[in-house]
Formats: sequence, C-alpha cells, structure tokens
Amino acid sequence: MPETTPAQVATLDRADSVKLATCVIAAGIARPAALHDGMPGVTDRLLIGAEPIAWPHGFTVAEIELATDAAIPAHRLAVPDVWFVAEGTVEVAIGEETALCGPGDTITVPQGAARALANRGQGAAKVVQVRGGDTLPVPEPV
Repeated sequence: MPETTPAQVATLDRADSVKLATCVIAAGIARPAALHDGMPGVTDRLLIGAEPIAWPHGFTVAEIELATDAAIPAHRLAVPDVWFVAEGTVEVAIGEETALCGPGDTITVPQGAARALANRGQGAAKVVQVRGGDTLPVPEPV
C-alpha cells in the first residue's frame, strides 16, 4: 500500500471540539418525537435523523421507552428495522411469531413485515431502533 502523502492528509476533514459536539447527543437531552410518541405509555425520541445529527446516514435511530404493559400495535414499514433491547423485557411480534427479548438482545425486522412491540416486564423497557432511510417512514396499521 502506498504511503499517504502530506497533500492527501491536508485534504482530510478534521473535527475540532465544536464540530465534534454536533456529533454527540448526551443522555437525557430532549429530542424530537419519532414514530410512536404519544401512544399511551410510549416515549419515542429521534436520535439520528434530526438536528443536530440530521445529515444523510442512510438510517435513522430512535430510542423508545415503554412503561409497564405499554405496547406499540402491529404495523408495517417500507424499510427494514433493527431493534436492540437496552432495558427490560419486551415481547416482539414479527408476522404471527412472537419472542420475549431482554437486555442485549437484537432483533431484525424485514422490510414490509408486520411488527409489534410490548413491554412484558415489571418495570420500564427501553429499545433502540435503527431504521433504513434518512427520514422516518410512515407506519401502515395492520
């Protein structure tokens, strides 16, 4: 592999502390609502896909908190989804199949598949969702 030249290095984008701050969303910072916010017991915050992190990534990231017994009803999205369970116990439904998932579990949902999510634990649950596309998709109720 050829050595990188000083001229090539000079063309690289460098992030100073101000620019780097636009790439970080600190825990607890208020964020815009995402797809499911406003449902009873559900808080859905858009992390990537809204200012300050709104440039094209090819995906959006949202953090969903579900109170005990809260649920997001079955719906379809025209994009794939990946869900990472950060806290609690959730029941995931994809099509007619269901699974109980807990902290550290990762679920992938194919584009167009019916999907639902419900908190089945004793306390709040938190799920991080990564969806395809640079903008939030429109859910189609099932």
